[in-house]
Amino acid sequence: MMTDREAGARREFPRSLAAVSDLLDWSERFFEAARIPTDHRFGVQLGLEELFTNLVKYGAGSHPIEIELVRRDSVLLASLTDQDVEPFDPTAAPDADTTLPLDSRKPGGLGLHLVRRVVDRVDYTYENRCSRTTLVKRLG
Repeated sequence: MMTDREAGARREFPRSLAAVSDLLDWSERFFEAARIPTDHRFGVQLGLEELFTNLVKYGAGSHPIEIELVRRDSVLLASLTDQDVEPFDPTAAPDADTTLPLDSRKPGGLGLHLVRRVVDRVDYTYENRCSRTTLVKRLG
């Protein structure tokens, strides 16, 4: 049983860029219901949007992408689960070198670079062709 300081929601979204706005609307309703402070929402929503978009654009799966949001006391967890896919560990991707001039940079990687800076931790697991990335945001 969830207490006042615990809340959770889970939903599948179609593997489509058109689903991003539904995902963000759904997450905002969860944040309201779970009493997530507004100053902690942006980073998690940025991470959800970036990771979801990457799964749609670069993943070869055909299943819907499952999103789970959980508040446990002063921690917010946002997980994206993708079934029947090859591994891609966003925690192992190199950071973008933001010190290089723009014309010397390689495309890609800036989104993950930003996500790592707006959440407290990114976790990744892969088992039985199931990929799960979890964003962790401390609320205190």
